[in-house]
Amino acid sequence: MAKDATKKTHEPELEIPDEYEETRQRPEGRPSRRETLCRKAEQEDGPVPTRAEFQEMLKDPDALYEDIIELIEKSRDFRAHRDNYREQLIEVKQTMQRSGTVGGTPAPPEGRRSTKLPDPPLFDGSTKDGVTYDNWLIQVENKLRGNADAYPTEDLKIIYVAGRVSGDALTLISPRLRATNRHAYETVNELYEHLEELYGDPNKERNARQAFKDLTMKKGQTFQEFYALFLHHVTDGNISPRDLKDELNDKLSWKLQEVVAMYYNDPAITLSQFARHCTTNDQQIRTRLEKRDRTTRKPEDARKAAGGQTHPSRPSKVTEGEGVPQAARRQPASTTELKCYNCFEPGHIVRNCPKPKTEKTKQILAAKLAEVSARTQPEQESENEVP
Repeated sequence: MAKDATKKTHEPELEIPDEYEETRQRPEGRPSRRETLCRKAEQEDGPVPTRAEFQEMLKDPDALYEDIIELIEKSRDFRAHRDNYREQLIEVKQTMQRSGTVGGTPAPPEGRRSTKLPDPPLFDGSTKDGVTYDNWLIQVENKLRGNADAYPTEDLKIIYVAGRVSGDALTLISPRLRATNRHAYETVNELYEHLEELYGDPNKERNARQAFKDLTMKKGQTFQEFYALFLHHVTDGNISPRDLKDELNDKLSWKLQEVVAMYYNDPAITLSQFARHCTTNDQQIRTRLEKRDRTTRKPEDARKAAGGQTHPSRPSKVTEGEGVPQAARRQPASTTELKCYNCFEPGHIVRNCPKPKTEKTKQILAAKLAEVSARTQPEQESENEVP
């Protein structure tokens, strides 16, 4: 600025005659010379300044000089903006050519149509076939986006979407499919909104938040299965991602929490990294448990196989004086269930009775022996008979 000021001081001042002093004062309401020049420049087909108008401008050289300088500066600014805009257009064009996309949708080569995607299932308003409205809508939107060249207009999109609706749902939207209807669909989004009102879940976010609150890792459930449900509820419930790492750790099984505690307490580890550590450690824990189960199962299987062998049956021997088979006597019995026939006290049998046998005891034993002999004699006679 100092140089400019010095330069201006050395420039000779123009002497303006007194007869031109009146012309320097512009009447009120009359446009200035600069405004006149700009207006004429904006008019592409308008006339250029005449010699007489130019001579009129020369009567005030200082004002004309300032106007010319200002016009030059504006022209430079316009040129800079033009060059910048041209560079941006060239860069955008090159980017579009490299990616081959227009508006975010892959543009098919000229003369070729996009590959036809499979049609989504028919939606009839029910969920008996596992087709919910949200899943169906995603498939329809993907179809229209992937085959955008086949459905370039809103009418074609409406016709296609209506063709993928059946049953009660088609009955409800049919009146608005007629072009003569006052409430006819004008865009496919209006059709989506109508179906959303009919079959959308207004409490979807609230239900997802409640399910997320109640979610815990169940016994026998892998971490990947649990984490899929975790992310599903986070998305549907529109849950803030700020505290998801804490929420995930609180919902893990206690055994997995102990193993991944060091990763949870590290603030540098993000949610996705923490989830990968959980997946790795969960798989290692399950592998060790399966190996331990196989190791303990082998001796049990061997004992079962050995215990399952059958031995030839041996006739049971009857002990004289007791009339009880040996096989029956080998079976363990609690001492409280035993009763002595000699002293009639519980806890032992006649053979182990510490008291001497009485006459009454001998009679009882003889009667039982006779009863057993009478019961076994017919069987022995039938075995000795020759056919």
